[in-house]
Amino acid sequence: MIERSITRIDKLSDADKEMMFHLHRKYFCHVVHEIFLKDMNEKEWAIVLREGRNIVGFSSLMMLHHLLDGEKVSFIFSGDTIVDQRYWQTSAIAGSFGHYMLRMIAEHRHNLYWFLISKGYRTYRFLPVFFNQFYPIHNAPTPDAYQRLLNLAATYKFGHAYDPETGIIKMGRKKDWLRPVMCEIPESRQNDPHVGFFLQRNPTYSQGDELACITQVAECNFNKYAWRVIRQNHVRWDE
Repeated sequence: MIERSITRIDKLSDADKEMMFHLHRKYFCHVVHEIFLKDMNEKEWAIVLREGRNIVGFSSLMMLHHLLDGEKVSFIFSGDTIVDQRYWQTSAIAGSFGHYMLRMIAEHRHNLYWFLISKGYRTYRFLPVFFNQFYPIHNAPTPDAYQRLLNLAATYKFGHAYDPETGIIKMGRKKDWLRPVMCEIPESRQNDPHVGFFLQRNPTYSQGDELACITQVAECNFNKYAWRVIRQNHVRWDE
């Protein structure tokens, strides 16, 4: 049985972080230990999936706060995220994200968004699976208000590595990239319009390039599936 927790980064043991590193390296190339730990330690929370003593999935999370036109806006930013292939059919990571977002909604009652960077189609597909509205999307242009928010968050976090014209973040060889097996598109997804859109917008994803995405984090933007997996998954908060 998978145990789900949302844990303060400073509550993770060195052994936990080493398990996360080795799990991440299983699915990504060029994972540098020092960079991995630096990225992890700048975050505030980690979603952790365990089976027994083994970590079988995780995602690291932090908040970014800004002013835009005099209004305070906040962004959830998720860093390294991976689930072991044996557990891809579970909703544990999605449900845990939902619980984290509900808490952030309660704590940040002003404008709240999720700034998501997608290195692969599986990450991008989280958006249509979970939310009613998100950008960029295959069947509508990104509204100016959302584009400004996206440019604000992406430029702050990645500077000149982010191209606002394409929406792509190019880190070059400074960061990791998906192993070839993770870049394969299964037959069941080849006609998925969201997958096709991701491949069109980020054709060099296999080199580690990331598509910058945004969605409003609000209860009214969660779809029926989101609410179902939130109810199905119970999490423990380790603070």
